[in-house]
Amino acid sequence: MSEKMSTTKMSEEEKLLAGYFVCFKCLRLFIPSTASECSECGWLKCPECDACLCSLSKEAQIAALTVYISHAIIPPREVLWWYERIKKIGEELIREREGK
Repeated sequence: MSEKMSTTKMSEEEKLLAGYFVCFKCLRLFIPSTASECSECGWLKCPECDACLCSLSKEAQIAALTVYISHAIIPPREVLWWYERIKKIGEELIREREGK
């Protein structure tokens, strides 16, 4: 376990009050302020398993980002930035599938 706060010891009420994210890899709940940002993808790294967007397949990255921009309360400029990222990943995926 990392030196950061373990979210598994929080009560359910504390998790609801604090606001939390769910890691797409290990499925643990964590408070965003306990996580560091990945310098490669800009996504928060899970304090438990150290996973970030880089840890996921391109298909899973598209799904994670789509859920994020569809449900998170974030500024429109950030939505657009992540949306452009989704399109870029999708284009890369199509090129890979076509063998180009």
